[in-house]
Amino acid sequence: MALKDIDFRGIPTHECPVCQSRMFKIYAMFEDYDIALWGVEAECAECSALVTVPCPVDAPEYKALHED
Repeated sequence: MALKDIDFRGIPTHECPVCQSRMFKIYAMFEDYDIALWGVEAECAECSALVTVPCPVDAPEYKALHED
């Protein structure tokens, strides 16, 4: 089985669980020269393992707009 077939998606991670790389292939959309939208399902750029990358709501200090 190739690493590309191993699926680590589910828990957001900053680092590939296989090779510890921090570089990922993701889908992104740009608007006015800035990233406007990105996907969280990713592929490790080094070993091709499938992972879930984090987004702002995954940060411990994230506070929803309507939370007090």
